[in-house]
Amino acid sequence: MSLSVDQLATLREDGQYARLYIDFDAPNVVFAAQINETFATTDLVRDFGFDNVISGAYTDILAGMTALIGSIPGADDLGQARVRKAATSSRIYIGVASDVHFANDVYVTVIDERKLWRKLFAYSDGVLYADEDIAYSDQHANFSPVAMAGPHRRVWLSGADVAINFDGSQSYCIGSTISAYAWTFPGALSSSGAATATPSATYDAPGRYHVSLTVTSANGKTHTAWRTLRIFDASDMPAVGKFSDMVGSFADGGFSCQITAYVDAEMVRPGGLVTVFARDFYNGEEISVGLFAGAENQVIQCWIAEEGIVSNPKRGSVTFRIETANYWLARMEMQTLDLANVSGTPADWTQIQGMTLAKAFHEMLSRTTLMDIVDVHLPLSDTRIIPTLELSGQTAYEQLAEIGRKGFVTPLSDQYNRFFCQLDPQYLNDTARDALPVIMEISKQDRRRGIEFDKRNQTECAQIALSSETTAGTLYSLSPGRIPGVQGRIVTLEKIAASSQAESNSLAGLHRGRLNNPYPDIPVILAANNRAISIAPAQYVEISIDAADNPRGEDFSGRAIPREVEYEFEPRTGKLVVELRLEAESFEDLSVDGDPPEGDDDIGDIGFSPFPPEPEPQPEPQPEPQPIIISQMRSVILHCWGGIYSTSNIYVASPVWRCISQNIAAESEIAPRLIHQIAAHRMGTGLIATSLFAVYYAPIVGSQWSTQLYKILDLTALNEWCPRGAAAGSNNFYGVCVDPIAGAMFICGGNNLYYNANAVPAQYPETIAVRSLSFGQTWEMIRPTSTTGTYPPGEKDRFWGFAHARNMSAAKNLYIAQDSGAEGIEETYMHFLAEYDSEYLYRAPQGADTATEFSRANSIHHRIGNSRDLIYYLIPSSGSVLRKFVLQPEYSPPVWSTSEVPVADVALSGNQNVYLRDVRNMLAIDPSGQTGMIAGYDGYFWKTTDRGDHWAQAGLMPNDGSPPNYNGDGLGRNPCLASPTPGVWLAAANKIGGVAAGSQTRKRGKIMMSSDDGATWDDKTGNLYDLGAADEYGSGLNVGLSAYNIEFFYGEPETT
Repeated sequence: MSLSVDQLATLREDGQYARLYIDFDAPNVVFAAQINETFATTDLVRDFGFDNVISGAYTDILAGMTALIGSIPGADDLGQARVRKAATSSRIYIGVASDVHFANDVYVTVIDERKLWRKLFAYSDGVLYADEDIAYSDQHANFSPVAMAGPHRRVWLSGADVAINFDGSQSYCIGSTISAYAWTFPGALSSSGAATATPSATYDAPGRYHVSLTVTSANGKTHTAWRTLRIFDASDMPAVGKFSDMVGSFADGGFSCQITAYVDAEMVRPGGLVTVFARDFYNGEEISVGLFAGAENQVIQCWIAEEGIVSNPKRGSVTFRIETANYWLARMEMQTLDLANVSGTPADWTQIQGMTLAKAFHEMLSRTTLMDIVDVHLPLSDTRIIPTLELSGQTAYEQLAEIGRKGFVTPLSDQYNRFFCQLDPQYLNDTARDALPVIMEISKQDRRRGIEFDKRNQTECAQIALSSETTAGTLYSLSPGRIPGVQGRIVTLEKIAASSQAESNSLAGLHRGRLNNPYPDIPVILAANNRAISIAPAQYVEISIDAADNPRGEDFSGRAIPREVEYEFEPRTGKLVVELRLEAESFEDLSVDGDPPEGDDDIGDIGFSPFPPEPEPQPEPQPEPQPIIISQMRSVILHCWGGIYSTSNIYVASPVWRCISQNIAAESEIAPRLIHQIAAHRMGTGLIATSLFAVYYAPIVGSQWSTQLYKILDLTALNEWCPRGAAAGSNNFYGVCVDPIAGAMFICGGNNLYYNANAVPAQYPETIAVRSLSFGQTWEMIRPTSTTGTYPPGEKDRFWGFAHARNMSAAKNLYIAQDSGAEGIEETYMHFLAEYDSEYLYRAPQGADTATEFSRANSIHHRIGNSRDLIYYLIPSSGSVLRKFVLQPEYSPPVWSTSEVPVADVALSGNQNVYLRDVRNMLAIDPSGQTGMIAGYDGYFWKTTDRGDHWAQAGLMPNDGSPPNYNGDGLGRNPCLASPTPGVWLAAANKIGGVAAGSQTRKRGKIMMSSDDGATWDDKTGNLYDLGAADEYGSGLNVGLSAYNIEFFYGEPETT
């Protein structure tokens, strides 16, 4: 729907505000009785008897309703089930269940609520039946129609009556047409056109009503959709409240929203339908502009998620989240879906005649109740055939997404909870693109302020190698051709649906065009209360941006696709702020026919023609290493006082830890407690540990070091070591860094830096060549200087820490070494090294005026934190200072002055709760770089969610009941943090109470894990103390964990 001239004029009016209302659907009881059945087992229950009817008649029980099983009438404390089909006078039939506590004489209450359920297949005597007892006849040759009744309606009764128009004209039947419509409006004052696609019904009283639409197709099949209608007036008002974080995301597949409503807690039912709707005012006139005619007043409509329902009795409010269908489908485990395309008449449920994308989607969704309760849009005009479909062990949404992957279709829910399986606009031909609606042209007056967006100048994809499935065989396509582009990665796509070689080539070119889109993300904040733009259905907006209107000086003019829509409601002003993330329209790139692989050895090179003969084989271009997208943390490594410990089951309530440093204690020069630092390759191929005089390597995480230990560096064997010798505690190995992607290793040792570009292979040799990066040799002199003179190599300065970052603009790695400054020199420096053996870049800070902020005092506790293109530097003291900078293109030196962008200084002082002296790795940033945390000495956390621009206290780590006081609560002494994935945090430390030296009451520390960005924490200490992870100290008082490092490994990666 494109906005009309009048609607655009309304959106541009002054004086805009909205009043929000919230409706909680309250289903009616249609039948109640006691169960009359003796159950031999509660497994695989499909039906049960009843007696002692309390209310209603069994004839009122309809398929799709919900049966509550409870210990008292109306309760569901024993479970819920879907009514599978109409009841008889003595039995109720349900979807097969094993999770309901059935028993004789408990109560069954049937309510007129239709929810999202799955329908399971069952075998009986070798025959496959759908939904327990539906035999195959012709369902895959003659498909059932799909009734499209629109969203649930929420309407005001402002006069004697109100007339409501309905529209079922988008109903359809694959391979047939709709021949009849039959609407029902029970409780309506009157109705007209009930046998047409567009009827009208009039109501004269507030209340909850049902609306149904049954469509009949020319092939004789029928389908019924059910909706609710809620009418309000001054005597029957909806609830009020507010919402936040309402986001519709193309990447997530739908909408979610957090709501605070001022209602009784019992009204908030997990899985219950909630509708947020508005009364909108533009310059004094009440009018709403939205996506669906007749429901323009609706903001969002979906179901209450079970997690996160919080009641606040003092305020009389309840806070909860609502989620659209994509969320629920992603939580619904499905049976295996194996389908084959056939040209003749299908013989059973596993075959489909002419299996198009729409037919595959229809079959998958028919195994749920989704089409009965929301509008479902399928790609009806797409004629591509899928030869086979094999989906097992997945959720409903994963199965839908896999079907969609074959055709570049992303299943999406809009804010009305309508469900769309439509071809992405970026993969449409020109004719189909022109048929899509352009919702509006976003002019400068429609935007709230200027736009900050970047033009991507680098090529992300060098080549697309695509193979397509057709009924005649496999087709191969390449974009741009047989020679990949100079920059970017090679992307392989397999089993894509295509009808011809030309279409296969076109899809390859369209995909490369999208991946190399120079404008993939254009953020726009709208000035108006505008709910007409959404992530679905497929649509465009037009937008023109002048170079003068954005800080980057970029201009843009053209069509763009909404990929994210975020609403924020300001209760005080009534303004509804809408923020969009747009993806500019991309266009087809060059493409050619590919070549079939010629043998097993060539499978990895789909479509490549041989290079011209050469005297020597030529290596193929290799894509640049890419950042890793992590699916889930696999193992955790903890370095603490007692040694190094690992667990591979951190997600269970009480993880089982094991010591992996036992044999280090047998080495004559080292004990586990003298290990300085550890570092791990994130994909689990190795672990590095540094001690006073040696560096150790374990090739497999969790292996016993007694059999898998390799000493890869020995201090006494290095001629380049500090000339004045290696006194213990002076010039020893300290910092270590492992590149999380490439695996290269850096080690700090006294005055020298050591590295090995392949430090983490599958197996490690007895000895390796480790290159020394000492001062004045291979690299330019990087010796720190001061106003008192230049110190030659060999003095008492040393490197303490290392970090790795990724300069995203330059697509290169960056390594940061930290030194403590020479003895007597009150300065500390960081040294920036590009890649592995390229030039030394620069030293920071630059200039003598920064000496006070980078004091050598307590330099051992200066910490570097980093994530991708962000570097943080923390100087702990009673007036702690945190410095941040963003890596600049081409490695230009960072600017630390507070007067210049992008510097952000954060003073964490003036409160003993942020006293950060004597700490270890207490600064961590999540992999996205968006969120960071600092763990204070007394257990208080500080957190940023905007890449370090602002920090705020984020609460106290759960403790063992001690009162919160300095040095006596929360994490306590030596806190350390790590974040393996966005939102997930690991924290560990010793806990010490008291402040008087010699009389400290020591308490055991913990390792804690949060999966919700620090809101809640779970104890993951497990059996660590049984393994001796905490050692004795002084007069036998337990030091606790005294944790120094947390490392982690991931599961199988995906590359972006």
